[in-house]
Amino acid sequence: MVKDILKRIILKICRDFINLFTKRQTNRIIFMQESSCGSNSYSLWKQAPNYIKEKYDLVLYLNHLDEGKGIINFIKKYNLIASSNWIISTHGCSKLSNSQKEIQLWHGFIAKKPDGVMKKNTFLKKNRRWDNVDAIISYSETYSTFFNAFMLADPQKYIITGAPRNDFLFKSDGISNIKKI
Repeated sequence: MVKDILKRIILKICRDFINLFTKRQTNRIIFMQESSCGSNSYSLWKQAPNYIKEKYDLVLYLNHLDEGKGIINFIKKYNLIASSNWIISTHGCSKLSNSQKEIQLWHGFIAKKPDGVMKKNTFLKKNRRWDNVDAIISYSETYSTFFNAFMLADPQKYIITGAPRNDFLFKSDGISNIKKI
């Protein structure tokens, strides 16, 4: 337990140090991809229109490939985050500074094993990671209600957009694939 607390303190100091000495690029947007399965951040990055790609430096960071792979990857990850003005993520807040903006896409519909405030022995214990997120995309009013029951985020942060990964379904010829079965 003490070892874990000490490790978290050291990592926090390292992140703060990297943030302090990294120049922020005002046109950089980092998309944090946490897994290969149904990633909303990957989908949004992949489907960005050309006029956005020309105006902004869009960086896709494959966090699931670098997680737990040493200090070099740790520095690379937090240098990219610190250098970004905007952060698009799917697993809680990643921003290092209040001057950065973060949009939380989440990674799936919330009807799964309870997390956050609904987790066993944590009922009504607010999860602080949502305090620093600037916006949370939502599929609908109903989804916002479900999500908030689990995570207790500020209701004003929800923006109904649908899920970027679902847009792939509209752009594919899925109906003809189903008819083949």
